Amino acid sequence: MDQHRTEVAFPDILAALDLPRVPQQARSRQKRDAILTAAAELFEERGYDATTADDIADAASVSIGTFYSYFRNKRQVFLTLYAASIEDILELGITEIDFATNPRQAIRETVMRALQRDKLFYSLRQAWSELLPRDPEIANYNYQINRLIYQQMLVAGRRVKAQGLTWPELDLEATCWIIVLLLDQALHNMPGPKETSRAELERHQEALINLIYHALFRTA
Repeated sequence: MDQHRTEVAFPDILAALDLPRVPQQARSRQKRDAILTAAAELFEERGYDATTADDIADAASVSIGTFYSYFRNKRQVFLTLYAASIEDILELGITEIDFATNPRQAIRETVMRALQRDKLFYSLRQAWSELLPRDPEIANYNYQINRLIYQQMLVAGRRVKAQGLTWPELDLEATCWIIVLLLDQALHNMPGPKETSRAELERHQEALINLIYHALFRTA
């Protein structure tokens, strides 16, 4: 798993995406935010391919010229939205979580915080699924995000392994990477609150929590 060890940081990932600067003037920020809000709603309603820059401009009540003064294209709008939605996941503080006292509960709280996404995250899932298979830069972005989460998880995993809480024969690096990939799939494919009943959603979440717990922690 050496290929996953290179340290990355979220600001470095954002810099590589060449996202537009946030305007300093309040009026300009309001127009920019209106474009982003309109785009998120259209991406949720129509998907990425069926949404055009003209559609976004019309929904935001701005001219197409104004749209292009803030964003190069709709792809840059999407990346700006997704960067904002994913930042909360990277701020879960995984490296600082205390797994020693009650590891299952610690995992539950962390997973629930990761899965309790706001409306923005769910509105972008269809667009993300359209872009990911065909856009190498976005695929690489997704990989970099997963690698960063993996690095955080590995720090926590090494700590609990040193405390004797994991399976003695556990391949920690491989297991952490598989868990990250599992979480990635869950975040993008697990039904949202509008798509399934609360009971079914909780059932899926509990299954994910149990998988992570039994994969990492030694049990009787």
